Amino acid sequence: MNEALNHIKNKYNVKKFELIGFSGGGAIAPLLAYKRNDIDNIRTIAGNLDHETLNNIHHVDQMPLSLNPINIAATIADIPQIHFIGGKDNVVPEKIVKSYFIHSGSKECVKIYTQQNASHHEGWLESWGELLKIKIPCK
Repeated sequence: MNEALNHIKNKYNVKKFELIGFSGGGAIAPLLAYKRNDIDNIRTIAGNLDHETLNNIHHVDQMPLSLNPINIAATIADIPQIHFIGGKDNVVPEKIVKSYFIHSGSKECVKIYTQQNASHHEGWLESWGELLKIKIPCK
């Protein structure tokens, strides 16, 4: 993913990226931001921001070699972030995003927004245009 961003940056003279990730892609976005200095902001939708806790909730085996975004949350807390939670999401419950928020330590740059009628897979497409317009205030 870093190589792909580097290619885009060089080919199109891109200065900054907005990273958007859904579910497992929501885990990749902060991990990419941790390794880069050209990330403008991060948006996740039903993001798996703490796979250890999520695996415990669903009683599935851990991924021992997988990087966990919660472990770097405080390090990237100065990057504007908004993490969208589905109010009816039983796959990635709000507890996962709220735990990430607490670990980030940032009440200023890391925000949570609950889309009450959304589940993990439904209710996002209809409202995405409006959700994308939400500004992420930071410093």
